[in-house]
Amino acid sequence: MERVFVDANILYSRTIRDWLFALSTSKIQMFDLFSSEDVFAEVVYHYRRSNPKRSGDEVNGLVNQIRELVHVVDHYDCERAQADYMGADPNDLHLHAAAVDNDCSVLLTNDRKLYASLDESQLDGLPYSVCTADDFFCDLAESSAVLLDQAVTCELQYWSKKCPDGVPDFADRLTRAECPRFAYLVKRALMRKSGLSPVDISKQFPLGEEYSSTMREYDIDALASISDDFYPGV
Repeated sequence: MERVFVDANILYSRTIRDWLFALSTSKIQMFDLFSSEDVFAEVVYHYRRSNPKRSGDEVNGLVNQIRELVHVVDHYDCERAQADYMGADPNDLHLHAAAVDNDCSVLLTNDRKLYASLDESQLDGLPYSVCTADDFFCDLAESSAVLLDQAVTCELQYWSKKCPDGVPDFADRLTRAECPRFAYLVKRALMRKSGLSPVDISKQFPLGEEYSSTMREYDIDALASISDDFYPGV
């Protein structure tokens, strides 16, 4: 089971939180999510700045929702971690410390500048992989098309109850949340659920070079793994 430490810019996004929940609660368990009170404080700070009129209950509701999604870690030594921290922002030292001291193999962050100055060998030398939400979601989809199927079904079930007149445009929301590659995979999964054949989807909406050669090679097989058991008229 992969241990993933989650940054504030990930948890702040409602869309990304929704998909993290859908993927983490599927029958196929591939990862555990971890975060910290330091991260929660950042989320609340930015949420409050963007929503100055929201009530305290709404802010607490956001934090409680996040707590249900992640395991909260308390023990990490920022002073010790400073010795091998290579990030661009000294204020993000706590992310490095928490990820290392809690044996996380992935740091999930959309802050592309954090390690942008490192070359490939330096990135390889980090004690964890640094992934954006888009990279992480696409890696999961590549690992298991069935997991993608279950997550899409979870989202369809949730939103069809919440919005009986029509669920949101998942692909559009994901694209706006900086997950364009995963948005395309979700769009194709929805086509499969609507009854379009794997061959037709692969021909009409092929995977580009931004996806791995393995994904492109086994695309039709992956699409065939996606069920058409639930599709409430998206």
